[in-house]
Amino acid sequence: VGLWAVASCGLAPPGWDTLQDPVLGYRNMSVKDATVMAGDDGTFLLSFSAFFHDDATGDFRSHLGAVTTRDWKTFSEPLFMWDGKTGAGAAGAGLDGLCSPNLFEVPASERKAHPGLPRYVLSFNSWSDDHKRRSEDRLFYVTSEDLLQWNMSATQELARGLTDGMRAIDAALAWDGAAQRWILAWKGTQDGLGTKTRLAFLPGPTLSGHGWQFLPDGTAAPTGIPTMTLFARSAVRRCSVGPSPGAAGCRQVVDPGGPVVGGDAV
Repeated sequence: VGLWAVASCGLAPPGWDTLQDPVLGYRNMSVKDATVMAGDDGTFLLSFSAFFHDDATGDFRSHLGAVTTRDWKTFSEPLFMWDGKTGAGAAGAGLDGLCSPNLFEVPASERKAHPGLPRYVLSFNSWSDDHKRRSEDRLFYVTSEDLLQWNMSATQELARGLTDGMRAIDAALAWDGAAQRWILAWKGTQDGLGTKTRLAFLPGPTLSGHGWQFLPDGTAAPTGIPTMTLFARSAVRRCSVGPSPGAAGCRQVVDPGGPVVGGDAV
């Protein structure tokens, strides 16, 4: 896992100049798809996809993991390592694997105005190595109020009515305070329609609602964003998003005034 994006967003901890990429790696697993969130006390939460052989079955599968750090030199033991096959909640229902996390924090002013809003949301998707079951890849989310406590039994499925019959992966979720709605972007694949970036909204503040609707251009957005993030418009001027510093940044693919979706291959 590399870390240049944290510096570009002005979140670098003391001693940044002594860090070298990769900052995190494991001998027994491959980690990718990192997403980072800074807590109030200077602790960073780093969530990622982890691929390794399960001890019980020997199967090589994807897992959803998370660790914390304050200095980007030492890291905690995993707060969780969910496999999707075992556990409770929507994301523990015998799935082949979990991966592609994305973290979002609802601003304090919005939480004060709408008490039903969560503080932190972690979105992700299920993953199948069996190409015949790829249409079963679905979107999920879980919330937390302190960035450290995440309960798998509270995981819920995202936009189920819109993703039926579709392979849905790489979700990015954000709260659009101006329109009082949730915005969801994901990569969807359907027979005969190919792979496109899909965009949808849900009138808020309740995230667990069933009223998801496609945005007007939500079924025809460009392809080619393998990992997406939704930014507040002001944040786009501060953050560069790409495979390396200075690479292609964000572009607008939703209506003016709302969040902006960016990715590492725009």
